[in-house]
Amino acid sequence: MDNIVIPKYLVIKILNYIPKFMYGNRAYYHKFIQGISLVCKDWYGLISNLRGYLIYVETAKDYKQYQTINNDIGYRFDVTLNNDTIDLYNRGPSDLDQHTESIYIHEIDYKRYPIIRNSPKLYQMVINHLVNENEPKEIEAIQKLISTKNTVRNIELLYITVNPQGSQVRHRKLNIAKDLSNLENLEKLMDFQLLASYLEVSGLEYLARLPILTVINLRTITTTVESFQQLMEYSYSLKEVTLERVTLLGYQEDDVMAILNLSKLLKKVSLTFSSYRLERFINYINNCRSLETVRIDGAVDSQGFNGGITNSTIHSVYMNTDSKLTYRPLIFHWSTQSALREIASSELPTSQYIKDYHPHCNTLKYSELNHQENFKNLCDIIELPQIHSVQIGYKFSGSVQTLLSSMALNYNLYDINLDFPIDFASICNLITFNQASLKNLSFSYCRGWDIKTFVYSLQQNHHLNKIWIANVQITNQGRESMKDYLQEVCNIINNNPTINHLKLASPSYSPKLTQPLLSQFETTIKNNIERLYSLRIVSQNTPQIKSILNNYQIQN
Repeated sequence: MDNIVIPKYLVIKILNYIPKFMYGNRAYYHKFIQGISLVCKDWYGLISNLRGYLIYVETAKDYKQYQTINNDIGYRFDVTLNNDTIDLYNRGPSDLDQHTESIYIHEIDYKRYPIIRNSPKLYQMVINHLVNENEPKEIEAIQKLISTKNTVRNIELLYITVNPQGSQVRHRKLNIAKDLSNLENLEKLMDFQLLASYLEVSGLEYLARLPILTVINLRTITTTVESFQQLMEYSYSLKEVTLERVTLLGYQEDDVMAILNLSKLLKKVSLTFSSYRLERFINYINNCRSLETVRIDGAVDSQGFNGGITNSTIHSVYMNTDSKLTYRPLIFHWSTQSALREIASSELPTSQYIKDYHPHCNTLKYSELNHQENFKNLCDIIELPQIHSVQIGYKFSGSVQTLLSSMALNYNLYDINLDFPIDFASICNLITFNQASLKNLSFSYCRGWDIKTFVYSLQQNHHLNKIWIANVQITNQGRESMKDYLQEVCNIINNNPTINHLKLASPSYSPKLTQPLLSQFETTIKNNIERLYSLRIVSQNTPQIKSILNNYQIQN
């Protein structure tokens, strides 16, 4: 067979994909990096392009540790500039600059604000600033920071939070949006917050000049309707908008929905209001045919509305309300076949309605049980082959056995998440169903417990990737000793090769652990490190175990 030559750019793409499967496993990732760098000279040169592991530099100690690093290390750096690290940064360039991808500027006195150096990999900046008595000068310092075109020209993601503390400045305009228009590579303006009603953001329309701006999140800001309208109308790249308590001077909160319709490319919208009209919301989603995901929070006024939804592009819609008015959930309002892939509701239609109007839905999130009819509909929907994921909230009070029987009849279920208290025997029964499709099981509350029975149940299942039990409730008996608990955890890890994520509520008491037990645990981790992503198995009062997990960079 002839040798196949793979182009270098394709090799890079393949290698960049691999670290996604090693998330949280720094020790194995470092071993992987070293191994592929020895394949040949060209591969050694490719390592500088393979960036897959993130290191947080948050203290002066961290900063000093990574000031001098080798170019062939495939790590990424997230650097925090605070009162502990700012002096080290201001001293001048370091090797760290060449590998820094994110800078977080956190509550530094405006007089110590840095001049951001040219970092070729820098793509994200977070500015979190508390404004005090010298507000105009402090705001000016922020504006100067983001308008330094030559040093932050590569910024793709920008987060800005300005929180005035005790400032008494009267209402005035803030022209910071115009400065943002200098960042030609800006793709996402995230969490742009001005936590003061007297600061009016002017010039939002300048953001429409940014050629690749796809995401904008505006929170607690005040602006004019004209400025916001021009932004929506003339931005030809926006795909995602979040508006949280945005005030349009002289207009009602939910008037922004009519303005959002000026943008014909929006795919994802999240809205938070004090109150809004249901009729206006449904009119909006009917008229915006590009929408795929929409979330709305706030008190809803549904009086006088009986219209239907005709949107056929939305994949996910979430409606959270504190309204005391009664109205039917949105899933009942569709008058044509929807594209919904997820349903989140406290009231459910029949399974036939789901098949007729929501045939693409594969995820069910059910919050509470209001009456018996809902429970029957819930079980019937779970049995539908189209349902792959089920999440049931903590207010559930129906028959657990009937619920589990319905789950056992669906051979396409992939993920089950139960937030309500469930008895230990039912959990073991669900595990021993051993359905080939079922990969993830999560329980918030387990009533009763026997560690050996639990381990035996897992040994009967050959398909689970994730098992989570967040809390164990026992009334008349105590938990096993920490020694017995850790030994059984080792048995789970060694004898269940498909499990990558394990979360168990540990015994509350943690005596000093013996060295043989710690050695057994570390050997277990070392022997299975290539497949372990997260082990949340002990609390903070078991530092020896957490130290082992941290040494092998296992999430815990």
